[in-house]
Amino acid sequence: MVINNRHYGLVMASDVHRGGMYLELYEEFGTPMVMSAFYSDADGTFEYEQFCDGIPLEIMDWFRGEALKRLPPIAE
Repeated sequence: MVINNRHYGLVMASDVHRGGMYLELYEEFGTPMVMSAFYSDADGTFEYEQFCDGIPLEIMDWFRGEALKRLPPIAE
C-alpha cells in the first residue's frame, strides 16, 4: 500500500505459543514495526498495538481491514 509516497507492507504468521495468528505492518521492510494485530484462536478476539505516532488514518483503517480478512480461520 502506498500513501503520500510512503510504502507499507505486511507480514503474517502463526504464533504457536499464544495460540493464534498475527499481522505486522511496516513502513518499509527492515524498519521498526508500525502496528500489529493478533487474533486469538482460543476466544476469537483481536488485539491491536500501535508502535509509533503519525500513522495516516487511511493506513490504520486499511491495516485493520486486512487483519479482519486475513487472520480469522475460514469457515467451511
